[in-house]
Amino acid sequence: MSSTRRRLLVLCGGTSSERGVSLTSGAGVLEALDRSRWLAHAAVITSSGEVRWTEAPCEHSVVRELEERRMTFRTSSLHAAMDEWRRLGIEVVFLALHGLGGEDGRLQGALEAAGLAYTGSGVAGSALCMDKIWNRAAAADLGVPVSPAVSVLALEWHRDRAAVLRTIEASTGWPCFVKPARGGSSLGLSRAADRIEAERALDLAFAHDGRVLVEAEFRGTEVSCGVLGNAEDEELLVLEPVEIRPRKDPFFSYEEKYSAEGALEHCPAISVPRPMIARIQEAAVRLHRGFALQGMSRTDFLVGPDSFAMLETNTIPGLTPRSLLPLAARVAGISYAELLERIAELGLRARR
Repeated sequence: MSSTRRRLLVLCGGTSSERGVSLTSGAGVLEALDRSRWLAHAAVITSSGEVRWTEAPCEHSVVRELEERRMTFRTSSLHAAMDEWRRLGIEVVFLALHGLGGEDGRLQGALEAAGLAYTGSGVAGSALCMDKIWNRAAAADLGVPVSPAVSVLALEWHRDRAAVLRTIEASTGWPCFVKPARGGSSLGLSRAADRIEAERALDLAFAHDGRVLVEAEFRGTEVSCGVLGNAEDEELLVLEPVEIRPRKDPFFSYEEKYSAEGALEHCPAISVPRPMIARIQEAAVRLHRGFALQGMSRTDFLVGPDSFAMLETNTIPGLTPRSLLPLAARVAGISYAELLERIAELGLRARR
């Protein structure tokens, strides 16, 4: 192997409700990285917030071993670990974290303060896209259509449930979708067909966050469009949108995303006309540049016969071999290992 291999650390786990998904993403990345180009270290943030990491490079994924304490590892606080990684010569931290604490800008700010390069978007873009209320407001400001919606604070809900339900009925009508403002993997997401279902949906969403987004239902086909590149680059690569067809639930729920018998995923999309595909791709690129995103993004849309609505933009989408972004990359002729290589290189040259 070449002596010019660069040193990289894959960071996964975390303290959010998406911790399990992150561990799977991290294991996939560690398994597939080209060891002729990278000296790869592994790090897992435990559910209590400490970090377990390998001082020596690993030739395959050791995420499970770190998680189960079945190997030799270093352990420390996250900030102490970052100082150690810099001294070890880590050139880029490959972020395979999802949800709060990993995808919302806080970790990105800590890495910048520690002088470490990392993959994915910076502090502002990460924070903006993690919050669905901010995300959709910024999208609308960029001219990308969104469905009618209203945001609700836990304080408002606990103070006067009836008033909140009246506001929702007037703003979005029934049915509507109720979502925690910050979070992913469809956790805490519900469809409410009436006031009774809306009450249950709001209680569930507020168990995940103190702010909730309620959106009017937009009937259409769900598609997800990936973009690769740094917003400051002259050229971005926009991928073919993936069409998502749930098998059981009426929307792309947690079970539809991760169950073995979950949603069917088609790339290229099979029921969206090419002119509409072009509009979706243009919107995805506009958001990637407008939000100043770096490395990768994946924006979800609902598409009707002659219109569409943006749902949300993900700055660290799932990175398992089965995830939507790697699927779209394969259709573009980019293997899983090549995709990871591209993301790492983009992280190294991102202007923060």
